[in-house]
Amino acid sequence: MPKSYEKMFSSIKNQDTDLFWNLFHDDYEFLIHSTNTIVKKNETSINRIIRLMTEVEIESRRCIFENEEILIYHIIGSYPDGTREAVLTSCLLKDGQIWRQENGATRLENKE
Repeated sequence: MPKSYEKMFSSIKNQDTDLFWNLFHDDYEFLIHSTNTIVKKNETSINRIIRLMTEVEIESRRCIFENEEILIYHIIGSYPDGTREAVLTSCLLKDGQIWRQENGATRLENKE
């Protein structure tokens, strides 16, 4: 049974950049909807991953569905600038790794 979801959030919690990086296929592509551009794994810096692990507070998370072909999960995240978002992520899997990914985000009210 696939375990990408648990590995992803374990790596974030433990700030394990190696485990996190290895979750992604060498052909990984992330679709950025706001600009309709694709970012590939070799275009992503390890510094961006470290920022994700250290600066984003994940208030809640849940796996909606995961099998050998797809992972869908939802988080609520708080960011250093004080904003909060509900993020729904869809990941296509290939060879047991995340191959293609896209998110949908909705801005939430700040905590009082």
